Amino acid sequence: MAKYICKRLLISLATIWLIATVCFFLIRLLPGNPFLVANPLDMTNAERLMDYYGLNDPLWEQYLRFMGNLAHLDFGYSLAHAGRSVNEVIALYFPVTAQLAIQAMIFGIPTGILLGILSSYHRGSGLDVSAQMLTILTTAIPAYVLAAVFQLLFSVTLGWFPAGGWASWKYTVLPTLCLSLGLVASYCRSMRTLMLEVGQQDYLRTARAKGLSDLRIIFFHQIRNALLPLLTNMGVEIAGLLMGSYVIEKIFSVPGLGKYFVTSINELDYTMALGLVVFQACVVVTANFIVDLLYGVVDPRVKLD
Repeated sequence: MAKYICKRLLISLATIWLIATVCFFLIRLLPGNPFLVANPLDMTNAERLMDYYGLNDPLWEQYLRFMGNLAHLDFGYSLAHAGRSVNEVIALYFPVTAQLAIQAMIFGIPTGILLGILSSYHRGSGLDVSAQMLTILTTAIPAYVLAAVFQLLFSVTLGWFPAGGWASWKYTVLPTLCLSLGLVASYCRSMRTLMLEVGQQDYLRTARAKGLSDLRIIFFHQIRNALLPLLTNMGVEIAGLLMGSYVIEKIFSVPGLGKYFVTSINELDYTMALGLVVFQACVVVTANFIVDLLYGVVDPRVKLD
């Protein structure tokens, strides 16, 4: 186990280094001057700022400086927002995005899995048809349309929850619901398919022939084997939620991290864009590492070492 963990840690660090290197050179290929895009400056002052931030230095010097700062977990200062560091932006806005994502996962993933289990157990019933209709509608309707409908229904018409902002738990309900419905649909559809597929395996037929009850077969055999394929994509989905949804945060005026992914590219804010990409890579790699360890918990046949 310890050998496996050390091996995975080395692979994770190498992955982060590779992503940081590739993204560094790709971002530098973007044409334009960041101080002319984000700030109304003349060419002379823009060139002075380019010299001040070392953006006119040879590319290999910039790369070594970036990697040296990255080794100290320093992502640098924003080029579009004077005096604000990327670390400060992450510290201020990532907790908001993480809270929203965790709430969406706590509601969306278990609800989707449970709905998929019930749908497969009652295949062809009204519950199954209703669950399939819900997944189709949720998948087909864009998130921004659902957000507008929820604002109109629960905020304007009923007045139950605020339409936007971030002050108390009531402000988190509607954006959490918008983010979690996609998870409910995805996991319900996948879990139903996997439960039906696993249910046709020979070992489950043998278990039924031995007289095991349906509930025992479902909980101790069928669910456990159906959950294993779901773990493969769970790490990426969780990481995607943790890095924020720009559309949902924009509609509900949530002060999260999602908008900085878009604005940093539009403003040619090299340090902000690169810092957020590397931070997201760390989140994705960490989530996948945890998921790999969970394989051994869900299925003891998987030998981690």
